Amino acid sequence: MFNLDKADDKKTQQEIIQQSIEILSKKLNETGSIQVDPEIALSWITSVFENSAKLSEDKTLEIDAPTALELPRDISAYTIQTVIRLLTQKSDPEDNALYYLSDVGSALGVQSEEMRNLLDREFNKLRYEFTIQLKKELNNDQLYWCALILMKIICADGQIHPAEKSFFDIIGELIKESDYSLDSIKKAALEQSNLPKLNLNPSPAESMLKYVVTIAMCDGEYVGQESEFIKQAAESLGIEPSQIDAVLQPVASSFMVLESLFPRKQ
Repeated sequence: MFNLDKADDKKTQQEIIQQSIEILSKKLNETGSIQVDPEIALSWITSVFENSAKLSEDKTLEIDAPTALELPRDISAYTIQTVIRLLTQKSDPEDNALYYLSDVGSALGVQSEEMRNLLDREFNKLRYEFTIQLKKELNNDQLYWCALILMKIICADGQIHPAEKSFFDIIGELIKESDYSLDSIKKAALEQSNLPKLNLNPSPAESMLKYVVTIAMCDGEYVGQESEFIKQAAESLGIEPSQIDAVLQPVASSFMVLESLFPRKQ
């Protein structure tokens, strides 16, 4: 959903894997009640980490589910957290990565609700990193309008869903160096009907539209007001109408898979 330009991605992935294996090796050897040989457990975990790194590079890969492995709760949770970090190294995970993550969670016996909580935390980190990068590319006027666009889609259906509130931090970061506040942005979003042409480069423009689509789907519904605003936002961001579906469909597909595999607690 969101793409980050990072140097030496493979090197970073290997560092994450190495550091996590070292920590987990120590945990496994210090845990006296473990039912599986620590070397077998580490081999299983290493394979899962390496597959996750491959999936972050090639989202079309289909990897078989790992065999079930009973590990202590804290070790399972740390393993899952590392898998998520690897899968979200550059962007939100897409369908195949989400299915693999679900397979790993099932193999370890980790509940879907806990998986979703871990995922949401990593998503928030990724979006924050993207926002920091976006700020380096845009001028103050563009940042203001990007913040306004995000606030407008949050308010588009007339109510603010709990899942949408996490995006207030993103909006706050976009206007951090300005004289605007969340309240003033919300007021302007409700009053402003037209959006200017922002002249964004293709990459940040596409990522911003992905933000908009993600927020529109946060509450599990996709109402007419949101659909119309997505078209308006795309025009403002400089995305051709014929290209909107190419941005929208992968986000929508991943969102449906995410909600199916890891539903939020009602």
